[in-house]
Amino acid sequence: MQNDPFADLASAGGQIVGNMARNVHAAIKDPDRPFGVTLLATWVGFLGSLYATLLFVSLCGLNLISQLLPPPAPGASSIYPEIQVGPIILYLLFITGLAAAHIAFARGLFQLKLWAYWATLGIEGFNVVSALCTQFNDHNTLKFVTSVFLPVLTIIYMLAVPGVRKEFGVSL
Repeated sequence: MQNDPFADLASAGGQIVGNMARNVHAAIKDPDRPFGVTLLATWVGFLGSLYATLLFVSLCGLNLISQLLPPPAPGASSIYPEIQVGPIILYLLFITGLAAAHIAFARGLFQLKLWAYWATLGIEGFNVVSALCTQFNDHNTLKFVTSVFLPVLTIIYMLAVPGVRKEFGVSL
């Protein structure tokens, strides 16, 4: 009977994956953190990962375009002067900022940081105000309900549930 070298590797890989799954489960199923905060942090982290994916795809697309375009002639500033680099850089910086902010915000909520509690209230309050301002120009009822109802629900949850305030160390 021959000793299969891949059997040990598969066993070790299974143990690593199993340990990672247990660690993720323990991080999500923290008995001290309220479920709503976990849900909110997961959603914000998911959005951050989507922004990071958009950034990665944008950078890959720019790299592909730069490989397909011929280099400018000697002495010319650009072969395509109508392509503005400034807005592209601003877009990339904006997407980078959104991804980093969402991921940091999700981490703060997972760790029950006080700044994440107040940031949640501030951001959701801003979302309600901006939805009310846009309602004057756009009379879409479904958009209004979804853009106001969920932030208001989040604000009420963060302020009215005593367990949430207790875990963040907030006394009102």
